[in-house]
Amino acid sequence: MAAVAAHDAGLMRDVKGIAFVSPNFGLKAALAPLLTLPGARYWVPLVGGRTRSFEPQNDRHASEWTTSYPMEAVMPLAALVKHAAGLDYGAVTVPALFYYSESDAVLDAGASDEVREAWGGPVTYAVPELGPGVDPAAHVIAGDILSPGNTGAATKLILDWIGGLP
Repeated sequence: MAAVAAHDAGLMRDVKGIAFVSPNFGLKAALAPLLTLPGARYWVPLVGGRTRSFEPQNDRHASEWTTSYPMEAVMPLAALVKHAAGLDYGAVTVPALFYYSESDAVLDAGASDEVREAWGGPVTYAVPELGPGVDPAAHVIAGDILSPGNTGAATKLILDWIGGLP
């Protein structure tokens, strides 16, 4: 949403910068384009199942995240992602921090690369260190539940970046 909003000067009037952490400019799943086809909200649940579920990685993940939700709930997000991916980012002037892993198993890092490279404003690009204590899917790259081993580094990176903004 922030990337779409960045195209509106009125919305960006008091915004000094945007930090994109694992930004969603495209899903890695091969069948993701089906989510935006005509009538998808009716036939995708019949083909792909009525719910999207996943196994939590730990007890806190199980207790504090939604691990099962209606398939139709992802369709508005898929439409927004498709819209955002088709925008021209060359005229955007707000500074941006892009912080994501090329190894992200959920999102298409190549789509994020395209947006980052097209971004018209100043860009800072950072890659998280993966390893113990970091989400094995390299998607949730900060936070106590899935990536406690990177939360401090991510926080420092973002705060330092904010501190350097004009």
